[in-house]
Amino acid sequence: MEPTKTIDQEDKRILEHIIQTIRDEELVKRAIEKRWDLHQFIENASQKEEISKQVKNMKEDPPT
Repeated sequence: MEPTKTIDQEDKRILEHIIQTIRDEELVKRAIEKRWDLHQFIENASQKEEISKQVKNMKEDPPT
């Protein structure tokens, strides 16, 4: 088996495990609907987490 194919299979298994165990149903639904690969999933999850942190910080520190 070629190294690239092995990596692709490992990525698919990791993504399947994440999808089965993550609590963010919205993110899982989008990943399945858009057929994201592992890298797309991680990128989108990271962006969502960053936005959530920014919103939380804005709520905790309202402008004066």
